[in-house]
Amino acid sequence: MMAARNIREWFAFHGGEESGISLDLASRIWEAATNAVVKSRTSTNKRRSAICRWKYVEDGYWHTSCGEDWCFPEGTPVENGLRYCPVCGKQASVR
Repeated sequence: MMAARNIREWFAFHGGEESGISLDLASRIWEAATNAVVKSRTSTNKRRSAICRWKYVEDGYWHTSCGEDWCFPEGTPVENGLRYCPVCGKQASVR
């Protein structure tokens, strides 16, 4: 598989105009795909850097800032190995 450095290289490798699409259309597809990858990476980084706050309620129950309730009969979420919220995926912060 070829790793193209730019659209012209990719377009030429795949047959150019003979492939049935124009360079203009291929450029628009390339740009849309590149933007989707960048957007995906950015949203993933934001989700991982954000925090889900866990607040102790009573009797081993904890309420999260993403709206869920969890029960840990013994210890805190951190003492039970929780680092990320299993619902929203954000880093768990216990207070």
